[in-house]
Amino acid sequence: MYFAATQEGLIFPSHVPLKKHSTWLVIPWDRVGEIKLTRFLGGTRGPSLEILISPEEKQRYFPEKRIMENVFGNPASDKNYTAVGYSTGFINKERAVKTLNDVKQKYSPLS
Repeated sequence: MYFAATQEGLIFPSHVPLKKHSTWLVIPWDRVGEIKLTRFLGGTRGPSLEILISPEEKQRYFPEKRIMENVFGNPASDKNYTAVGYSTGFINKERAVKTLNDVKQKYSPLS
């Protein structure tokens, strides 16, 4: 499991695949930026998410190459988002992006 979307926000495990000692990072919806379908190097596509996390959270929860630095830019604010992308793990990638945006809109404090 790469992450889960709940009423509280996005929840990421510290290890993929999960391990007995995995911990969880909850990112509230107000710290989630743009969610969109992205074309990655090699032509694969998948969901990408902008998240506001500390350097410590980034190191602990996103140490692998799935981190995409400065891919998006954020026209809505001057906050520095970390972009996280997933080229595998989703059967219907377009539906995954739509569902994530729907959940974000429903539970975002700005709604």
